[in-house]
Amino acid sequence: MQQNYHSAVQERYVGLGHSVMQSFTSIGPMLDLIAVFPLVALFAGEDFPYAIIISFLVSFTTINTTYQLSRRFSTNGGYYSYAGKILGKAPGLFVALSYLAYSIIVLLAITSFAGYFIFESMLDFGISSARTIPFILSAVFIITVFAIVHLGLKKSLKFTLIAGTAEAAFIIVISLFMFLYPFAGSTVIFPPGNLNSNFLTGVIFGVLAFSGSGSSIFLSENSKNPKKTPADGLALAFLISGLIMIISSFAVVAFIGNYLTLYVNNPAALLADIQQKYGIIFLVPAILFLVLSAMNLSVSYLNALLKSVKKMFMDNVLYYGKGTGKNSATSVLLVAVITLILVLSVLYGPYNAFVYMSSLAGLFFISVHAFANVALVKTKGRVITTMFLPLVSLIFLAAVFTVSVWSFASEFPVIIYMYIVVMILISVYGFVTFTHKEYNRDIEFHVG
Repeated sequence: MQQNYHSAVQERYVGLGHSVMQSFTSIGPMLDLIAVFPLVALFAGEDFPYAIIISFLVSFTTINTTYQLSRRFSTNGGYYSYAGKILGKAPGLFVALSYLAYSIIVLLAITSFAGYFIFESMLDFGISSARTIPFILSAVFIITVFAIVHLGLKKSLKFTLIAGTAEAAFIIVISLFMFLYPFAGSTVIFPPGNLNSNFLTGVIFGVLAFSGSGSSIFLSENSKNPKKTPADGLALAFLISGLIMIISSFAVVAFIGNYLTLYVNNPAALLADIQQKYGIIFLVPAILFLVLSAMNLSVSYLNALLKSVKKMFMDNVLYYGKGTGKNSATSVLLVAVITLILVLSVLYGPYNAFVYMSSLAGLFFISVHAFANVALVKTKGRVITTMFLPLVSLIFLAAVFTVSVWSFASEFPVIIYMYIVVMILISVYGFVTFTHKEYNRDIEFHVG
């Protein structure tokens, strides 16, 4: 059966450049200046650049796991296929549903932030708007993302290749200016390193920023070299984005210094400082590239999600309803995202919705990668790369998960409630699947 499956493999046209940018844009380094860095700083304080460094080092252990598994198995299913093939049906199904939840939550987070950010930018330019505008902007944003992806994988990859390269170039330029010409009153270049008790919680947001590094594995079956191109792409993207994010985090501290609290409370304040220091000639490109970065990230995540979902249907992890096809499944996803954005915007507001969804995504990211680490250890390969590093990653992920849940429970309990609700839904689906003999029998994890 596997021979027949792999003989019908899809057209392979994804090269190294596309693979690198698929992973790079899934990290969204430019967007992190306004979206992720303030969240890290909220918990880690002025030492948030050190949290970014630790996040990068910790993420190396998780990226190593993804790298090693993608070198062994070729599948657009990604993490759930690895877990299912190595650990069995139950872990594979759990990881599949956890990844599905994680990806949708990330789309909700970025879409919420896009609506909030564009709205705040309009206010900065003196464009007064009703408070319902952020939701409308979010809806337009996500519809545009789906439209780009609907053009096809080739065209959407070309979009992220061009836009991602431009994004990388701009963030290097703006970081250089922040170092050389800091905002008036800024005195801090390198933080003192007085780590507070919430520092590790800040690290989880930094780890979340790097979580998109493995995005290229979901295009494995479309890659020119299925067991090399995705792995090389994610490794290069991780290295490039890591260096850029570390440099830009110190650049932000050097630029705003004593005004970090204002930055945390209102991330858009960074743009006001940029306008005051460099003028509109830098402000307009900064806004455009921030929106473009959010667009890049969403397009890459959606491409990965749709490829993985298609694989889930092929593996019978998910089941088509009568008359259901690719277009209808995509339409259902779009309607679901817009509906959830509306609910979240009404209940919490666009920015708080972003914070909650980002936090929730971090918890599911840990769940997915914990199983991936266990799967890699079970392959019993080289001691360092397939046993030691995955165990280090697993231990740290467990520690961060524990600290984060403790912190969220006391400060943002709604995040824990959301996590419990999603886990209940996953458990119910899993229970129904494994108590239905036909469904259980049909699940099969196809990998190359």
